[in-house]
Amino acid sequence: MRKNYDLVDNGSYQIGIIVYICICNAITQRQVEECARAGASSVDELSIKLGLGSGCGRCRECATDLLRGVIGCSETAPFAAGSK
Repeated sequence: MRKNYDLVDNGSYQIGIIVYICICNAITQRQVEECARAGASSVDELSIKLGLGSGCGRCRECATDLLRGVIGCSETAPFAAGSK
């Protein structure tokens, strides 16, 4: 895994781990979260915007969980489309 270095307020670097959600298309957790904050509300939207899930599809369930966490939605209806 690559390491991601982010500058924190005190001028030092905080080391973060890059978590890949979609291995087929090298899509990270951060990308999924940013896309959700920008308005994506389904895995199908993530697929259109990022290419997520267009390979083997194993990432779709994890992406659904991330979306739920970011947008704070307990309903499953917006996430059901395209999920296995």
